[in-house]
Amino acid sequence: MGQKIIRLAVFGSRQINVDAAIEMLIEFIKVNNPQHIITAGEPRGVCALARDTAKELSIPLTLHWLDRRHAAGCWEWRSRMVLMDCDHCLFLHNGISKGTLNEICEAEKLHRRYTYMEVK
Repeated sequence: MGQKIIRLAVFGSRQINVDAAIEMLIEFIKVNNPQHIITAGEPRGVCALARDTAKELSIPLTLHWLDRRHAAGCWEWRSRMVLMDCDHCLFLHNGISKGTLNEICEAEKLHRRYTYMEVK
């Protein structure tokens, strides 16, 4: 059995099969029982599903927002802040999104444990 997940970051594609993504997210939460969910505050798609699911399941939620002081790097900065705030990250990917792939690369650079799931 792997390490216990306390603080779960959730990232993923904006354009995704919502029903399949919700099912996968809820199943992951049921199996791993995270005590906290962290995600980005603005994006639609998987981040919105994570926000809504945390609220529905009464799991504490931390949101990281874009900080325009970082100019063109504000998206990368926000992703890094989310990743630095977690002990495990769940990526729900549509198999196409370059943004999600960039976040996976950032997780690897920061040596964060993660689970990747492609949503069909």
